[in-house]
Amino acid sequence: MKTLFASDTNPWTGKKEIEFVPIPKSNPRNKGKTSHDDMFNRMIDDKVAVSIAEPKFPSVRRTAQRFMANNGLKGKVSLRQRKEGRYYTMWFEVK
Repeated sequence: MKTLFASDTNPWTGKKEIEFVPIPKSNPRNKGKTSHDDMFNRMIDDKVAVSIAEPKFPSVRRTAQRFMANNGLKGKVSLRQRKEGRYYTMWFEVK
């Protein structure tokens, strides 16, 4: 027994279910940017640390690592952290 959905054409719209389309153009202006770039730049320029609550720390740490990779800072700047109770203190150390 053949069903209506056995072909590659939708029976209600008559359109092909799979079709070739051009590759979409991506917006390059946001490429390599993170949501915390301003904070990270200030931390490096002013040599200050930030205190981050424990639940939010892993995402900020990953963002900081992505910031370092995007800006070519790996090997020039180290990311340091220390746990103090339920908060983490994080700072950049220029080598």
